[in-house]
Amino acid sequence: MQNFSSENDTFQIMGKRKKSILLFMIGMLIFIVSALICLLNLNLLKRPVFQKETLLVDPALAKYERDGNLYIIDSSSFRLICMTVEGTIKYAITLDKMQEYIRMYDCAVDDGGNLYVYAMETDYDAYLTKRDIVRKYNPQGKWIQDILSVNYDGNSEDRPFKEIKV
Repeated sequence: MQNFSSENDTFQIMGKRKKSILLFMIGMLIFIVSALICLLNLNLLKRPVFQKETLLVDPALAKYERDGNLYIIDSSSFRLICMTVEGTIKYAITLDKMQEYIRMYDCAVDDGGNLYVYAMETDYDAYLTKRDIVRKYNPQGKWIQDILSVNYDGNSEDRPFKEIKV
């Protein structure tokens, strides 16, 4: 059994205790600072990491047009996203469930800022083309009209718009 009667041994024990207490206090300080940072940025913690409007599932086309915007066609999500030069979403054109067999393939913008989208409607298996469509949208992304709609009764291999460019 060891005797700690000497003054030097007592200071070593006190020094170890002080180190332990100091390490504990530093750990508590780090915990408190982390908690304060989380509380101050609580709005960031509430926001989802992947927001639905910016998440791309299957981007099929991305192109800049003369209006300076970037147009991204996300074919699996059945939508077209228009982004500004700053990287914010100006608008998104989303097809609803009633139009799930319509796929967007290309787009172009005219001098007035109107957007033209070439789309194709297919059968259930996406094997046969039922219809070629060119849709016109205003500069805010609102549908104006279908300016071209060509239906096919059977063999879509004979359709005249196989290699359409908008």
